[in-house]
Amino acid sequence: MKKVTFSGEARTERHFSALLLPHLLMSSNFAGFRALFEELKLCEGEEFDADDIEIVAELNPIRDIAARTDEFEHEEALSERQGQVVSDLFLRMGDSALVIEAKFFTHPSASKVADQLKAQREAIEKVLPRTQYNGCRFHYLALTVEELVDLGDGDTNSNMKSITWSRVISVLKPVVDVDGGRDTVYALGKLEDAVERAKKRPAREEGRCRSINELLEKAPWLLEEGYRYIGFKGGEGALANATVKDMENRDHYKYSSRKSKNWVPLHSVISHYLKKKTAV
Repeated sequence: MKKVTFSGEARTERHFSALLLPHLLMSSNFAGFRALFEELKLCEGEEFDADDIEIVAELNPIRDIAARTDEFEHEEALSERQGQVVSDLFLRMGDSALVIEAKFFTHPSASKVADQLKAQREAIEKVLPRTQYNGCRFHYLALTVEELVDLGDGDTNSNMKSITWSRVISVLKPVVDVDGGRDTVYALGKLEDAVERAKKRPAREEGRCRSINELLEKAPWLLEEGYRYIGFKGGEGALANATVKDMENRDHYKYSSRKSKNWVPLHSVISHYLKKKTAV
């Protein structure tokens, strides 16, 4: 029987975003850094200068810039309570800056991630005049296991983007693993293994409605927020056999942004109930 290891079971997001990913970005004279920026089209027409880059993990712009002045005391205290403004990674090459919010073993809705990116953007814009980054082009990136849809704030020119861990690994692997260095092989292997583990993890309950009527009432909001799946024991087969009485007597309906075994599409639950209800 294979024994478990701490590195093989790690789930803390900063283990991946603040340790393994930065190592790969800095490997081979920052080749991974350059490859990621090229993939996101953030450095078109710019010469790569390894002497003009920055990498900062767990960036809290309000707290860190507030340490130099008393002007932001209230905002500093607020950011410490909320934690929303802390980005996992800040990357800069020349005049292009990238702020990354990474998710691994959690699966929040696209709207929740977008709200977090907006909070980080507002925090950076608040302190921007006190920094050297006034002339930088800022971009905000959601890094997730599963692809996000509808990420953005309604602007087709939004500086908010999303990418999957699998895509990032495929971009970095050819440039950081050219010499087969044991450090990059290790980091890539751990990331690839973690992606597979995260994909197999069951859907996490993100909330619940107390009745079918509450579910009907909240349906537009749930869909807008990305909660597209409902927990239903037995899956779609059980739903197909559920009567109006069965559905009205359930004591709750769990909802999630992620599908897994026994989680069925929200629209299937609603359409089945309404069809049965009108036939009574």
